[in-house]
Order: sequence, then C-alpha cells, then structure tokens
Amino acid sequence: MRFLAVVLLTMSVAACGLLPATPTPAPASPIPEPATETPTPFQPVFPTDTPTPTETPTITPTPVDPWENFPGPDRDSATAIPRPIRTVVGEESRINIIVLGTDDASGRTSMNSDVMVLVSIDTESWTVSLISFPRDLYVYVPGRNMTRINTAFAYGGRDLVAQTLLYNFGIEVDYYARVNFASFVRAVDTLGGIDVEVANYLSDECGGTWYTYQAGRTYHMNGRTALCYVRMRKNSGGDFGRHIRAQEVLLAIFAKTVSLEGLTRIPELYGQYSQTVDSDLDLTDIVPLVPIAAQVAQEPTVRIRRFTLAGMIEAWTTPGGGYVLLPDKEAIQAMLEIALN
Repeated sequence: MRFLAVVLLTMSVAACGLLPATPTPAPASPIPEPATETPTPFQPVFPTDTPTPTETPTITPTPVDPWENFPGPDRDSATAIPRPIRTVVGEESRINIIVLGTDDASGRTSMNSDVMVLVSIDTESWTVSLISFPRDLYVYVPGRNMTRINTAFAYGGRDLVAQTLLYNFGIEVDYYARVNFASFVRAVDTLGGIDVEVANYLSDECGGTWYTYQAGRTYHMNGRTALCYVRMRKNSGGDFGRHIRAQEVLLAIFAKTVSLEGLTRIPELYGQYSQTVDSDLDLTDIVPLVPIAAQVAQEPTVRIRRFTLAGMIEAWTTPGGGYVLLPDKEAIQAMLEIALN
C-alpha cells in the first residue's frame, strides 16, 4: 500500500528535465495522437481495516488573487540573512510531504533538488494542494548562507530541506520522497502509460522530435513521451510552464494508480517503487490516506488545488554574478495561507 502515496509523489520528478547522454529514439510519429477523450473510470477499493466516513466532506473553492497588490521583492536587502518566519502555516489536520527530484541521474554528484513540490493533504476536508517551488529561488539555507533553494538537499539532506522551508516560509514538513527521472519513466511504463489532460497549447522539440499538443485535449503518453512533455522549454513558458505540465502528469499518474486497474497491481508496483524511491513514508502512514485518495480521484477539479510562485518572484543577479529568483515573501505567505488553510 505504501506505493499509492509514493506513485503520486514520484511524478513531480519529471520537472527536472533530465535526459541520459544518449537519449532513447523518439517515437516514429512526431506528433502524438490524442487519447480517447473519455473520463478515467475510478473504482477505488477501500482497505477492509480502514473505516470510511459516513459523510464525505464537501468544499466550495473561492477564487482569490492574494498577490496582485504587493510591491515585489526587496532588492536592497536581498543578500542579507532574513528573520525566520515564526508563524507556522497550515492547520493541524494537514500532512505535508515534500517531493524532491535530484539531478544524480545525469551522472552529477551535486545532488541538487531541481524539483521541489509540496504535496499537502488535508485529512478533514479531504483536499490536496500542490505547490511548486522554483529551483533558483533565493533563500537562506540555515547554517549556510543566502543561496538557491535547490542546494539545501546537497548541503544537508532531507533535514536541511525541512529547516529551509520552515525558516523561510513557516512550513512544517512531515515526510519527504526523493526520486530521479529514471523512476518516473519506469513508473509510467509500468502503469501502461497515462492519459494527460493538456491545459495549454504546446509545440516544441525533444530528443530530435517535434511534438504538438492542443489545449483542452487528452493525450496518452508512455514514460519517455511524458518526460519529454514536461521537460520541453524552448517554446513552452520556461520553468513555470514545466511546473504546470509536471503537475498535469502527476495528476494523470495519480488517476491511473487509484483506478481499479492500478489497485489490483499493488504487489507488482510496490516492488518496483520501493527500490527506486527514497522516502520516510511507511505502510502505517499510507493506509489512513487511501479513502481520501479515492475521493480526491473522483472529484479532482474540486479537491485538488495547484499553485506556483508565478507573479511572486523577480529575476536578479547576485553580486557574484549568479542568476537567482528573489521571492516576494509577503505575496508567497498570502498564497500559502490560502493553499494550506
């Protein structure tokens, strides 16, 4: 059962945009054909030892734009170590899992976490928030200095990542999962591919092949195609476009996993994921979340909220010449209050 959460977590590694030195030949058809546009049938199976609520919580999302009136990052004090955020964001009913995609799969040894996605599960309202943090976000890494947020894992592993999020944003991390691109490709292929709902038009090149995706359509993708989909960046909205597409792929894998087909293959899938995913989640942590996952899968547009830091950061060059993204912390805190409460 542990694999249910692990599968949902592993998908965000796609945003790393890493490919091996010698890429696998691209599909014969340069333009992928759309999958049949029919809803994925969700037939969740609840564990017999986990009681299900007599009444399913319901929510009514309210559109909010919390950052439109904020002044932006403070360049003058950008290199100064900021004061810690003392107010912990989020309710007690939340479980926060930080998903890290490291760059070790490309042969590097730096182990920077170029993908950071917070998966926040509310066990009372049965909702999930996905929050993507840019790899070049300029923050204070406790015990080190002002630097990019993706270096925290290289400096101090899981614990330092948790300290960095708590210090800069007041977020308490309960669990973590670390994966690389190879885990993502194997996960998608093991499921027999996924059906990805594409929100925005995309026409770009990956591995020598040109792909075109129409907005509002659903495409069936294997592991390699899905990795290409999220890594393309020339004509695809840069890093923030990749964040959005990574979340789309994550949701597609989540949908496939909690379907009847996915649940009946638990023994097979668990054996593969447990060998490739580094996580401190175990069986006792996962079983209580299965009913929540099933309900979320039935109402994804209502129960899943997706956030990026677009509009809350500003590109800046450090005195040493490094490219970073300055956070507008007031705007980010306002967003987090909405996302995690």
